[in-house]
Amino acid sequence: MKRLLLLAFFLLAVGCVDTLQDAAHPPGQMDPAGRIYPCHGWESDKQLCGDAKFFAKALASVSVGQAKDEVRAIMKRDAWRRETGTEADAVVERWGYPTSYEDERMVWITFRNGAVVALKEAPWEVKHD
Repeated sequence: MKRLLLLAFFLLAVGCVDTLQDAAHPPGQMDPAGRIYPCHGWESDKQLCGDAKFFAKALASVSVGQAKDEVRAIMKRDAWRRETGTEADAVVERWGYPTSYEDERMVWITFRNGAVVALKEAPWEVKHD
């Protein structure tokens, strides 16, 4: 019984600490120094979780027709993933940003000749070395 009470107290204390941390440093928000606050729960990659929350909010301001410089200013970070190529005499570049840690989702922003032509949600793509 004593062990059960001790375990319950520990779990409650950990939950309270996470709640206090979230109130003081909300995951997915940027501090004045430009750092994105991480998540504080049971995530294995707390920073990626916080980054995904930040990028999901920022992407709401990205739209078709914007230039790469405008998108970079909105996102405040380089892309998490990047792909480049050519299609029909146009330079095509895709920037990928994580948007949901829980669902392992990201959004790809496609640029053609330096302007946004599409935004598409997709699962994270596992990169193998």
